[in-house]
Amino acid sequence: MEISFNQAVLDSRLRQSFIDSIDLGESREYARDVIYIHHPHERRPSKNFLMSTKPSRLQRLLKIKHQRSDILVFASSFKAITTHDDFLSALIDHEGFHAKDFFNSPKLYLSNYCLIEEDTKKSEMEIRALQNQLNQYETGKREISPAMLDLIRRELDYQHSRVEGNLVLAKEY
Repeated sequence: MEISFNQAVLDSRLRQSFIDSIDLGESREYARDVIYIHHPHERRPSKNFLMSTKPSRLQRLLKIKHQRSDILVFASSFKAITTHDDFLSALIDHEGFHAKDFFNSPKLYLSNYCLIEEDTKKSEMEIRALQNQLNQYETGKREISPAMLDLIRRELDYQHSRVEGNLVLAKEY
């Protein structure tokens, strides 16, 4: 029995099976597992993201290329995301893009976001993933809701402003 997005929204016990049924396409090459996390503190303390891409330990510690990442899908994503296509956009077009980035460039993984340079790199990674989401929509490869489109555009503006702000701070130091 195939589980629909709406069924997964209503019944948390179906979410991992729903996620497992998704065809990740090209992203499968870069994602080792896609894991549903019912309680955010299980894998990422004090963060309540919708989804997150976590590079492998070999990648994080030794900067070894071509290691597949885990994509974590938090319970909050089934509350905040309202359509199947929006969910696919967040999972495949955004988090899958992060997995591809990490796979090809393990040095992108940042262990300390306190430094201006590392914070800027984090924003640049987000900008690339958000641009990929927009590209998938603009080329007709992915339908997304007006609300998701607005969210992506606002997040892009925010990340661009972070980069600009960090550049100003960097000049001061």
